[in-house]
Amino acid sequence: MCLYLIALSGCGIKSGKEMAQVEADYMLFRYKDKMDRPSPPNITRAQVGRAKVSIDYSQPSVKERKIWGDLVKYDKIWRTGANEANIFETSGPLLVGSDTIPVGKFSLFTIPGKDKWTVIFNKIYDQWGVYDYKQSEDVARIEVSPYNVGDLQEKMTFEVDSTGKIVFAWEYLRFSFNVKPIDSN
Repeated sequence: MCLYLIALSGCGIKSGKEMAQVEADYMLFRYKDKMDRPSPPNITRAQVGRAKVSIDYSQPSVKERKIWGDLVKYDKIWRTGANEANIFETSGPLLVGSDTIPVGKFSLFTIPGKDKWTVIFNKIYDQWGVYDYKQSEDVARIEVSPYNVGDLQEKMTFEVDSTGKIVFAWEYLRFSFNVKPIDSN
């Protein structure tokens, strides 16, 4: 995407509004063949310090199903969504827990538990589901505590904000964690 945007920025596109439209058009082009999936693609992004952070993922729906412990098994690695593995991307180094996530793209997996979840950042980002997952390729792992809320979130979502807070929401379950930019000065 970066090369595409750089190429177009050299074609007389000057304003932020024009660049935003170019990016929106690119995303539509990129996802055109995936929009009809039962679990359509979505992306969340934010500027966290100097780092641009994004999570590219697919959004399954609850559809009146029992999710936790049934559709999504406890204590088993999960792609945390549907279809391809989620892609967590950062343009600057980040700290998550006590681990450093370098610049680049990583798959984002979880191991759901009844009381604790493990969030995993893995070097192999271009894969379908968890079929090619190798623990030896993990860059970072953190534990989070899930909690329940009263409002149903039908479609699974991730949100990232400018403070580095990342929130997962699906069904009545939520969890969050923080990433912190590492000053490269």
